[in-house]
Amino acid sequence: MRKRLIITFVSIIVFIFILGKYKGCELIDGIYKSRAVRVRVHAVLRGIQKKPHGIGTIGDEQLALAKWYADIAVISDPSALNHASDDFDNWRKGANFYIHDYSITNVEREKEYPSEDQEETKDKPKPWVFIVTGKIEGSTFIMRVPEGDTISWIQPPW
Repeated sequence: MRKRLIITFVSIIVFIFILGKYKGCELIDGIYKSRAVRVRVHAVLRGIQKKPHGIGTIGDEQLALAKWYADIAVISDPSALNHASDDFDNWRKGANFYIHDYSITNVEREKEYPSEDQEETKDKPKPWVFIVTGKIEGSTFIMRVPEGDTISWIQPPW
């Protein structure tokens, strides 16, 4: 009887450990990705933020462009840079080009994936998509931030 109780107890502990390990990894991954998205959006907004003595540095704008475009540090392909630059100018019209003040109030994972035809495989899981809310110059904004892809407005501040 005692041996059976111990085996049952150990089985339950192992089951909880395995379940917790799987869900725990997803939770930790989500926390890490959520922080990474917050840092990415800060880099983009900081890049279009007016500085006290003018607009800011070229480096700030180039980093903002690359982070907005694909969450990378630099766009090295001239053709992609040209295309991304034009699209970035159009996107930031939604934020009135250069901003003075901004804050990020919430970052959460989107419940639905961007498309049903995007298959998930063991080697390539579906990308995470985050919804970021905040304020620019006191007006609320909502952004859609897909992992490794271009940021878009759901609700621009103007």
